[in-house]
Amino acid sequence: MVASGPHRLFAKPKIRPIYTRVGTCILEQVGGAADALLALEDRLAIEQCLRDLGITDPRYEKDRIQAGKDKLLKDCYAWILDDPDFRCWRDSGDSKLLWIKGDPGKGKAMIMIALAE
Repeated sequence: MVASGPHRLFAKPKIRPIYTRVGTCILEQVGGAADALLALEDRLAIEQCLRDLGITDPRYEKDRIQAGKDKLLKDCYAWILDDPDFRCWRDSGDSKLLWIKGDPGKGKAMIMIALAE
């Protein structure tokens, strides 16, 4: 069989395996690039998710809250330093999470600022 046109070399039996290997190599390279692109898309999606959730630097938030509030008074937060639950949490080292709950405007943020300082 005699092939004509631009693909005539690939019709020969000796050339076909080389063509197949080159094609496989190209597909592997394209596949690797596609995987890298998907990984980049995943990372960008995670970064966008964190922005959407409003994840911020706690130091910035502390300064922002302090700027919008009255000066912190020691008498308003000193009581927590003597609270048995607080002392147990502080001294145990088992948990890094301290849960302070209360209605809006009751001073939770100010207590946390005082404890952070």
